[in-house]
This record gives sequence, structure tokens and C-alpha cells, in this order.
Amino acid sequence: MKPRKNAAVQSSTAHRGWGITGKLVSSIVISVIIAVAVLFADVYIQMSRTLLQKSEALLQTTTNETLQETKAWMNSTLAMLDIQRDTIEYENMDSSRIRAYVRHTEGQSDAYPAGIYVGLTDGTLLHASFVPGPDYDPLGKKWYQDGLKSDDFLLGDVYIDEASNSYVVGASGVLKSRDGVVRGVAAADVYLDSISDIVSNIQIEDTGGIFLIDTRTDTIIGHRDEGVVGNKLGELDGMYAYAEEQIQAGQTGIGVYENTYIEIAQIDGSSWVAVAYVSKSEVLSELYDLTTTMTAMAVIAVLLVTLLVIIQIRRIIGRPVKELTRVATRIAEGEL
Repeated sequence: MKPRKNAAVQSSTAHRGWGITGKLVSSIVISVIIAVAVLFADVYIQMSRTLLQKSEALLQTTTNETLQETKAWMNSTLAMLDIQRDTIEYENMDSSRIRAYVRHTEGQSDAYPAGIYVGLTDGTLLHASFVPGPDYDPLGKKWYQDGLKSDDFLLGDVYIDEASNSYVVGASGVLKSRDGVVRGVAAADVYLDSISDIVSNIQIEDTGGIFLIDTRTDTIIGHRDEGVVGNKLGELDGMYAYAEEQIQAGQTGIGVYENTYIEIAQIDGSSWVAVAYVSKSEVLSELYDLTTTMTAMAVIAVLLVTLLVIIQIRRIIGRPVKELTRVATRIAEGEL
């Protein structure tokens, strides 16, 4: 009977020892898991905030660079037109000299290869290559009406030139004599191929980019995807429909449409708007990769800590438990 009693005492004592070890291990491991989770959450929040700020800065930088490049192209083109119009005014050219001069401007600029042309108040059109028919009246044309309203060259509506299949914007400004009397309007057909080149070369992350819209005609005039150029913004869906709503509401700045960050900015001196876009998942891809890595490291760290805790607790508690088991066994055998 004594062996059975001794075995029961040993089993009870051992169970008590493992119970103490288990409780210590579980409490320490739970504390470690909580600490790791708190640290993980803090790193995730900080990284997410940093990457979101990075995406906003990237959009703003890209948009500003596009605006500056577009404005530089626009200003240089309009400045050349101003110089040519001012030459006609300063030299007070008559119709025959103006006709010779506009022929001289043909081919001087890649932006408006047909050169400058002039519509006089008497209805005469002076153009380098275009020969108007008997019913053609420049006074009723929109470019002429717009030009009469401004001393500086202004950009008009965007349209497609069927001959070259390129998008063109009219630029016009009032033409005066040397003493300030209005003589008509000077104008030019400015091709937007350079604008398309500027926009098509811009890439944000892997799939993001930027496109330009003429708000007067609601037409996309520049896009990295040539198949989108020429479409009406309101006829497209997705982020284009979102951009249309924001533009119609006069909203600019950064917004979010589903999984896409979008920045809208007005190009000064024109009716054009630039829209930059980038996928949210692409911006946060670094965060997702970091999350996967940190999760794996956290699991490995918890397992290692658990193993080390078990080893240390068994080393610290094991000897006293063995000694207690030995004493209890001797007492059970009657050695008081």
C-alpha cells in the first residue's frame, strides 16, 4: 500500500509544480504578447501616417511640376505671339505688309506651325495658308469675339484639327494701331502635342499619372493613355466621374475616391485643370510588406520568449519542487 501512496504524493506534488510553472509561463507570455501587440500597433499607425503624408507630398509635387511645366510652355508660346502682334502694331503695318508678315511667321514655332493670322475690323482675314471663301466672316467667329476682349493673348476652346488629328486651342488678342485704335484681332492655332508629351511622361508609382482637362469643353486634352484623350470627362465613370463632380463644384486639392488618391489643381491663365492620381494600395504597399514581416518576426519572438521562459522557470522552480517531492515521499514513508 505504501508504494501507491508514495506515487500519489509524487504525482500530486509534480502536478502542483507544473501548475505553478504553467501559470508563470502563461502570465509572462500573455504580457509579452500584449507588449508586442501595442508596439506593433504603434509602428503600424506611425508608418501608415508617414506613407499617407508621402503620397500627398508626391501628388502635390507631381501636380506642381506639371503646372509649372505647362505654364512655362504656355507663357513662352503666348509671349512669342505677343511679340509678333506687337511688331505689327509698332510698325503700324497696312494690310499688304501684315499679309507678308503672317506668311513670314509660318513654321517659326512648333506650337503654332501655321503662324499668326489676323482678322481686321472690315472682315478681312490675313492668313499664311488658309484661303477663306466668300461667305467666311471672321467677325462672327468665337476667336475674334474673345480676342476683342483682351489686350493679352488668351487661350480659347480646345478642338481637334481633322487634317492632323491633333488637338488645337485657339489663342487670340486684340490688335491695335500705334495710336491705340482697334484694328482687329491677332490669333493663332496652338497645337497641344507638347502638352500631351508633358503629361504622358509623368508616372506616379506604377499605375498613377496625371491628365489635363479643358473645363470649357469638358474634354481631356492630355493623358498618358492616348485612347482617353478627346473623351468628355462627364461621359466616363470611376475616378473620372469623381473628378468631374469635384471640378463642377469648384473643389481643388487632394481627395480620395475608393482606392485612389486624387489631386485637382487649376492652371492659372487658362480654363485647364490638372488631375493627378495614384492607387492607395500602391502607396501603402510598403506598409503591407512591413506588416507581413513584422507579424512573422512577432510570432517568432513570442515563441522564443515562451521557450526561454519555460527553460528559466523550470531551472528556477525545478530544484525546490524536486526537494519538496523528496521530503514529502520520506514523510509518507513514515520518516517524520
